[in-house]
Amino acid sequence: MNTAVVIGLSAVVVAIRDGEAVVLTVRPHDAITDIASPLSGLPFGPFAPEAHRTFELGLRAFVAQQTRFQLGYVEQLYTFGDKGRDGAADDAAKWSRARLAFALDGAPWNEERVLERYELLYEAGLAPEAARDRARADGQDPAEPAALSAALGEPMISDHRRILATGLSRLRGKIKYRPVVFELTPEEFTLSTLQRTVEAIAGVPLHKQNFRRVVEREELVEGLGRLDAETGGRPAELFRFRREMLATRQATGLSLPLLRD
Repeated sequence: MNTAVVIGLSAVVVAIRDGEAVVLTVRPHDAITDIASPLSGLPFGPFAPEAHRTFELGLRAFVAQQTRFQLGYVEQLYTFGDKGRDGAADDAAKWSRARLAFALDGAPWNEERVLERYELLYEAGLAPEAARDRARADGQDPAEPAALSAALGEPMISDHRRILATGLSRLRGKIKYRPVVFELTPEEFTLSTLQRTVEAIAGVPLHKQNFRRVVEREELVEGLGRLDAETGGRPAELFRFRREMLATRQATGLSLPLLRD
């Protein structure tokens, strides 16, 4: 028996708006009723090899079609190949994972454990999508769930919150060893703007002086000799990313000098 294999592509499109990290979402319409989903989802669609020779070309095409947004920097972050997820785990193992993921009992906070935190909430039934997915696995047709509380986040269609958590986790890790943060900054920026952008992605406050030492040490930016008078306070120098150096050496990212209590 032949089994059709469908390759689905989902896009986690991140931007910085008013100092916060935001993600582009859509509300897909039902193929039969044409009614929009009550839940948001990521732009997504099946890969059509007869129309696009690469995943990236297919991704760019359906994101533009669904959102009228032309993607900038794109890279493949992760591949999901599982048909489902197994929530079974003994209490001791689950507590050990929770301790590390949520920084309990003195464990250090790790901003990259986004996916692990979501998976633990899902396994505990605290992610609203969990009950819906269990009902669907039993052959039922439940309504889309509502948020259980603001602290647990808004539910999304399918497994899109899992994909979003994966994308954010990978982005938080990658800014430390590749200069991808500059894909989210304007061409000209102040060091304060750069720091706020990194903080918005990482979700942690940074030590101002130490962050500027990191930027200076990595030689990723250069001053333009002009001031930004629209900062709302004392004018600050404008900088630019030295993008041309990518052709001459392996550029690193920015380490995160945390602001400790």
